[in-house]
Amino acid sequence: MYVPTNWIGIAATLVAIHTGRVSAQATLTDYLDQARLNSPQLTDYRNQQRIAELEIERIGVDYRKPKISLTGDVLFAPYLFNNRRVFSVSNAPTASAIGYDAGVTNGGLYAALIGADYRLFTERLSAPEIDQQLLARSMADNQVRLSGLDLERQVTANYLSALLVQEQLRYQRELLDRLADQRELVRKLADRGVMRVTDLELLNLEVGRQRYLIADLELQYRQALQTLNATVGSSDTGAVSLLLPRLDTVTVPNSSAFTEAYRLDSLRAANDQALFATRYLPQVSTFANGGVNAVSLNNIQRKVGVSAGLRLSWLLLDGGQRGINRQENEIRRQTAARYADFTQQQQLNYRDTGVRLLARYADNLALLDRQLDDYERVLATYRREFAMGQLGVIEYLNVIRSYADLQQQRNQLTVQRLQTLNELNYWNH
Repeated sequence: MYVPTNWIGIAATLVAIHTGRVSAQATLTDYLDQARLNSPQLTDYRNQQRIAELEIERIGVDYRKPKISLTGDVLFAPYLFNNRRVFSVSNAPTASAIGYDAGVTNGGLYAALIGADYRLFTERLSAPEIDQQLLARSMADNQVRLSGLDLERQVTANYLSALLVQEQLRYQRELLDRLADQRELVRKLADRGVMRVTDLELLNLEVGRQRYLIADLELQYRQALQTLNATVGSSDTGAVSLLLPRLDTVTVPNSSAFTEAYRLDSLRAANDQALFATRYLPQVSTFANGGVNAVSLNNIQRKVGVSAGLRLSWLLLDGGQRGINRQENEIRRQTAARYADFTQQQQLNYRDTGVRLLARYADNLALLDRQLDDYERVLATYRREFAMGQLGVIEYLNVIRSYADLQQQRNQLTVQRLQTLNELNYWNH
């Protein structure tokens, strides 16, 4: 019978998880490195950086190097009924001929020219265009930074979610092993008549319940790993054991990646205005050409020459477009400033909330640790009494369940603390 390979991989993974045997250990750093390598967004923004650098190079060539071109023209302007001929080409048609005015066309054009054009005084013209590309590169730099932060935040969150399920699964397995050991002890005591058979049945029911919980957690863990792998762009379906990461608080930098985006938007508005203003600068270029240029084929071999000159272009009036453009860019600058102020306040709020939550988690973890120590001492006493048949199964199960619940709560608090630290670090950038 044919079995799809993806189901074989999933089944093997679940068996590995169930038996506690996993193929490898993985760290948060492993997943972050893979995410940065596979991210199409980061690749896109890095390519934009490179494109901006190439565009700066192209602008420099465009303004500082001459343009050389080769042109050729062959133009016929025929006449009808010229000198009793139905169709003819002439630069001196008779008065009765029908065709373009000879003063316009001279009857034709024959040209083969090589020309050069070179712009003069281009520094003020090219500077805004270069600045535009420098800003584009800076924006791409900041987008790389922002996308990296978003990616790190998401991967870390998914990693911690998977880690939480893994740790819950580990605690459930430990509890199952402990119950299985106690079941063997109860079986022996029941055989000797020290404990009741119903006690053994209660333990069997609890063991069955724990096995169901473990099976459910195995499925949740598999789904959490799939989500994590999808986030980093991995097709790996193997089971791994996630290690608890150590997250340190990120120091707040001098320049925030979030507000930097709006600062660059404001600079771009100023640059757009400077770029628009280049329309009002005089543009001077020099040109030269050489080759054949004639209106008649007669003696065309002697109509070879050269020419050179200057070209001036200067926009004087355009109906006030310059003032309109200035107003548009001022509105853009005001918008960017408003966004920057709002984002900065958001960051301060998130940072303050994060610091308060971390302090609360530290207090709660300390309380849980003290309770777990107390339960460890109680469980040690209960195990001795249980082994001697002095304690019923129900009492023992109640205590061990309470102890397991506390362990789970501590695990959840530990991961929630890391999730909060992950969010705080995100807004600290």
